[in-house]
Amino acid sequence: MLKLLEEVRLKDRSRAEIFMLEAPDDSPWPEALKRFYMHKNDGTRRAVFGALDGRYAEECADRFFFAVRDGKVAGALWYGFGRHPLAAANFGHVCTLPEYRGLGIARCLLRHFKADFTDSGAAAAFCTCSKEWIAAMYREIGFFNVVPGTGRGQLMLSNVDGVASFDEFASLRFGKGGPLSAEPGTMEYRHEADCAARFSGKFRKRTFVSNTVPDYRQSIFNVEDAAGTAFRWRDEAGHFLGWSFTAPLAPALRCLDFSCHESVTPDETEMLIRRSIELSPGDFRLLAGVFEEEKCARKILQACGFALCGHLPGVELFCR
Repeated sequence: MLKLLEEVRLKDRSRAEIFMLEAPDDSPWPEALKRFYMHKNDGTRRAVFGALDGRYAEECADRFFFAVRDGKVAGALWYGFGRHPLAAANFGHVCTLPEYRGLGIARCLLRHFKADFTDSGAAAAFCTCSKEWIAAMYREIGFFNVVPGTGRGQLMLSNVDGVASFDEFASLRFGKGGPLSAEPGTMEYRHEADCAARFSGKFRKRTFVSNTVPDYRQSIFNVEDAAGTAFRWRDEAGHFLGWSFTAPLAPALRCLDFSCHESVTPDETEMLIRRSIELSPGDFRLLAGVFEEEKCARKILQACGFALCGHLPGVELFCR
């Protein structure tokens, strides 16, 4: 879907067209946006290109706002969120080509993003900002710091009446209510895992072997590549409370990793790990590493059939 939002006059008196694109779309602009974002790192390009191709359209809304001048993309931004209630949105990839900077393109795109976000149904949008002057520009449309009193860093834009802080949002999105289940992971809950959960500081990462999988998004890429499994953990109300995954270490060996909210009990964690293993296809051994002081994680792994098989400095290795 491609929508022309307006034609604007920039600060140099030239004109630009402002569009919103949500894949799938058969116009030339998805390919133009791919070229625009070629400077991004491999993981970001893969996520952006997948969104532009409509690969995740059934699970997520990925919306690109961009300005066209001289027949090409002069500036763009993106936000995406899962198609479920109280969704967390990820906002970013804000960029203007060097030759068009200082003309007001970014603020124009931000204005249209804010209007769309207000009507989107998403509960909040999140981003991480590396420069204070950029954070100040985002604050102009309502973003505020996840940690009050800080400058650059983690920012949030609320879209729920009465939710005026990150803690209030977290109590809505991560409040445990009812039995938990492990389900195959998809991009739908990526933004809960990689933004809101990470910002909360209340999700514990108990194992360490999986340094090649830095976030939930990469675990889904591994699933797409038939190189592992991923599971999201949530309650019957749809609250996201954790995730687990396996990643290959050798042809018949995978590492297991998991992260969960502090409200998830050891018994619930054991049940969810067992369920994740049961749902994982293939015949392979599992390896997990825990820091020696993580006595709870050790007990959980042993209850799931893991046995101590080795040591690294400060770390115990368990195999199943």
